[in-house]
Amino acid sequence: MILEDIIGIKSVSIGINRSLRKNEVSDKQFYENKDLESDLKQAEKVSSKKASVNDVKGIIEQGDVVYNLMSERSAVVSADNSGKLAAQNFIIIKVDPNKCDPWYLCYLLNESSEVDKQISKKMEGTVIRRVSAATIKNLNLEVLPIKRQQQIGETYRLLQYSLALKERKMELFKKGILETLKQKNEGN
Repeated sequence: MILEDIIGIKSVSIGINRSLRKNEVSDKQFYENKDLESDLKQAEKVSSKKASVNDVKGIIEQGDVVYNLMSERSAVVSADNSGKLAAQNFIIIKVDPNKCDPWYLCYLLNESSEVDKQISKKMEGTVIRRVSAATIKNLNLEVLPIKRQQQIGETYRLLQYSLALKERKMELFKKGILETLKQKNEGN
């Protein structure tokens, strides 16, 4: 089934052009790739009782799925990033979590070889090839029953969180070893 037609997908839209809307959005923070990476590593679950869809174009909410057209990565928006504006290199997919699990959709967009094939076939550009919003909207995805989606989505979320914890542990380990080496080098 085409992504835009899946029951539970409320809307699929592209973020806003920063330069064209500068005056209107000066008080808002923009959602950036570092926010996407942070959201992908989050520990929180998405509430099944999500607030209504925000009418302001480009504003993301907790539980939305965002897809970066440049890095070809997606994440589920956390509470920390809710209310930020998505720039035009992001697609915002608003889902009804009672019908389409956001983490399952994130898993498909990030890990599915079938999605990869579809995107590769439709990439645009001759020098710099990139994904378009239409390509994402028109992805043909298999729709599983919501219970299966939730199981797969939760497992994927826990995997991403576990990988983030492991990465943090290695950073602390490296920092400790380097500090020990520094002390030894200084003669202590």
